[in-house]
Amino acid sequence: MTAWSTPLGNRIALGLCLAALALSPEARAALYRDSFCRYAVMLVVYLVAETLWGATLFPETLERQLLDLATLVLLLLGFLAVAWWLQGSLARINRVLALAALGLWVGLIPHAQLRDVLTFRTGDQTGFQMSAGCSGLISASVILGLLLFAEPWLTLSRKPWQIALRGLVWAAGLYLSAYMLVASQSRTAWLAAGILFPLVFCYRYYRNYRYRGFSLRQLPYLPVMVVVIFAAGVAANGESIWRRIGPDRETAQKILQGHDQTLPYSSLKFRFHAQKFGLNKWLERPLMGWGTGSSKHLIATSGRPELWVAQARNWVSHLHNTYLELLVRFGLLGMVLLSVAVWRLAVAFRAVQRAGCLPSDHVLLVAGCLGMAAIWGLTVFQLMTEEWRAYWSMVMGVGYTFVLNARPAVAITKG
Repeated sequence: MTAWSTPLGNRIALGLCLAALALSPEARAALYRDSFCRYAVMLVVYLVAETLWGATLFPETLERQLLDLATLVLLLLGFLAVAWWLQGSLARINRVLALAALGLWVGLIPHAQLRDVLTFRTGDQTGFQMSAGCSGLISASVILGLLLFAEPWLTLSRKPWQIALRGLVWAAGLYLSAYMLVASQSRTAWLAAGILFPLVFCYRYYRNYRYRGFSLRQLPYLPVMVVVIFAAGVAANGESIWRRIGPDRETAQKILQGHDQTLPYSSLKFRFHAQKFGLNKWLERPLMGWGTGSSKHLIATSGRPELWVAQARNWVSHLHNTYLELLVRFGLLGMVLLSVAVWRLAVAFRAVQRAGCLPSDHVLLVAGCLGMAAIWGLTVFQLMTEEWRAYWSMVMGVGYTFVLNARPAVAITKG
């Protein structure tokens, strides 16, 4: 519940999970047998080597290199602690997902005016208690979860007043999540949701039709409701959204015309120059990159005026592309090793699904969230933030807990 509103609470929770895992002989044995865990340890060795490489190139960045190394190790291994703690229990998983959604909505309270929320007025771009980009991704993921689990949530009770109360809570959560998604003005999050939502629900309704036949109850009424709410929210805040998008339109035109030296002040301008700079830097050291915590230092010491954000009086904080960041930091070799890690996770999930140990709606939730994150990463880099670590640990923990705790799947994924 503290994942999106209290960073300290999130650190404590993850720390307790890691401590419990370290103190449990059974957990250590399970992870030792798991093929991905062994591969992740090997990958950590490579990250340590990259950290030392970066510190050799830029001795003054040693602290940053070590901090980023610690963050990446937590990303690689932290979700395994969450997966083990969940024990493959649907009751525990659903409770964690519900509390995470509740924490998102509670975190909104001290950062938004009640009148604005009730009238769906968002103002300028904001992520409330988080960065705008993360707020967009996480609120879209919560909407996906609300839609996927609407039926079991609403039909869990028999009494009419309980059904009405559950329906009210569900509708309020959907409204608040849509409000946060619109307020984030994260166009990449909007794009990711626009691509993954139809894919997830087309597959879901095709699956239901295949096994249950056609029924009016299976039609996508709820996703259509989300589209209506989102469209109404965008229309109600058209002026503030246009203030953010308008300059990017002129910037895009100039880039396409080849006039990239005289771009107007806009977010697209900084993304374009940061990614152009990052690509050139990667090409200088394509195989090994520049080290674990190098990109921010490279930007700050570049002396390039196009990377200086006058409004914030600071340098661009990152390259605004997760994949480019990884290439600059770890080179092509590191990118290949990370891609193999992703592939091994996909194989493990597929094995669990084929063994019938992974509930279908949980498959769609995990796949939908990871798909949105993959698209979202094209214009942002948030791997080092608290909210991303919480998001990754929860989503991957929910998926991987069935690998660690489902016997047929574990047998298949032994390396």
